[in-house]
Amino acid sequence: MPHQSFEVVEKTKLKLPGFFNATKFNLFHAGNLMKQRSPEGLLKGFELFLTKYPKAKKDARLLLIGNASCHENLLKKYNKLLPEVYIQAVSLPFEVIYELQKSVSVNIILESKSEISPFLPGKFPHCVAANKPILLLTPYYSETRRLLGNDYKYMSEVDAINEIAENIESLYNEWSINSEELKLNRLDLEEYVSMEYLKNVLEDLK
Repeated sequence: MPHQSFEVVEKTKLKLPGFFNATKFNLFHAGNLMKQRSPEGLLKGFELFLTKYPKAKKDARLLLIGNASCHENLLKKYNKLLPEVYIQAVSLPFEVIYELQKSVSVNIILESKSEISPFLPGKFPHCVAANKPILLLTPYYSETRRLLGNDYKYMSEVDAINEIAENIESLYNEWSINSEELKLNRLDLEEYVSMEYLKNVLEDLK
């Protein structure tokens, strides 16, 4: 049974954090980077992308928001090495994170290095609802990969640096052509994580 999507009722328009520039090509990872979820492959892939595609340095930004104490030294290294990487190793309110997920160019789902990942990440429905492409870093056998499907373009193993760089480059090229058209567009997944789907599943169990 999947995590559910739900509407967030905003009482007032949220002001996004000062580090966010909506005119940039923003790749966004939100959430705790636990010990098993190393961002090293992602960071090396992003670095390789910038090395091969230096003109993207003026536009591309990698935003990592959330607790990451297990990877403190690695993140400090890349924070100094790449000015295009922004790291804030503390959590932000859900409303702010969700607004960012809807406003960035690409959302990132980073899973643990493993043979299998049978559980659906809690942020998956929010990323689906945000309707932005998902850069998926996941084991070959995973629930997220199964749902996105084998034909989904932007996914790789968590340490497949060359593939990660190629996927970022492909997303960047699409964004450069028309940033407004860079969408996930998966009505099937929107239905799958909906309250209506859950209701139907429960009724079928009666």
